Amino acid sequence: MMNRMFTGVAVVMLMQSSGPADASNQYFMPGDAFFHTVLTEDVLDRVDDQENPVFEYDRPEFLPQMFCGYIGFQKLRYTKMSPAMKKNLRSVYDQLRESHPKRVEIRREMVTRQTDEGDIEAPTGKKLHIEINGFSVLFYNADFDMRKHRLALKYNEGWADEFAAWGHKRDHAILETFVPTKEAIPIDWRDGPAVGPLVAKLPAKNIGGSIEVDKRVMAIIIPGNDFKRVFNAQENIPFSGRNMILFAVSAEGVKKLYGNRGHWSDKSRGSKN
Repeated sequence: MMNRMFTGVAVVMLMQSSGPADASNQYFMPGDAFFHTVLTEDVLDRVDDQENPVFEYDRPEFLPQMFCGYIGFQKLRYTKMSPAMKKNLRSVYDQLRESHPKRVEIRREMVTRQTDEGDIEAPTGKKLHIEINGFSVLFYNADFDMRKHRLALKYNEGWADEFAAWGHKRDHAILETFVPTKEAIPIDWRDGPAVGPLVAKLPAKNIGGSIEVDKRVMAIIIPGNDFKRVFNAQENIPFSGRNMILFAVSAEGVKKLYGNRGHWSDKSRGSKN
């Protein structure tokens, strides 16, 4: 009981050590094990047209909004993505859309116009159809061992040092985690030395720069953004009728991932192999 109380207090202190006015919103930080983005039909169309497609980092809405700007890399460039990889991404998206229909929000297109009174936002008269329920994608190293390590954790040992390296005070650093629970954070710390960072070529520290990856990474596609459930490998929620199956996508193929005892694998619970 004492250990549980201590862990809970440690997590709360960690998450609240700095206020919104001191900290910065984080994109991909050097040392992170994954890069998070969202897959939509528009993104797939753009991927099809590019030899080296670029993906934008997505900060889930549940993360706190800080007042000291942004740090980290906002873009990932997948160099020389093969036609097979593109085909597999499209195939999983289409398969998921059979059970998760696309939702679209219609918005007015706005542009910034300069006036004597200053810049104003003005409508163009054009309507935009925005897909609002794309699928979360975690780019991990292809050799990430899901049977040993939990998904949805960054495993970044040097997160506080990296925060300072971007020009901020180290004591203002906040651990920005996708799974802010007393169970997840100690595992993130404990296993950090055992999990390598995403294999990526890093530019100079500039938010506008793109990290570069290649076929040595895989895309874990998630139907939704329930990262606590992903961390727990909770494939089934009793009495809810809601099942979650993930997909591991690479140029070599697509694997369905099934949850069991905290970890995901391509073997279903009833499989004998």
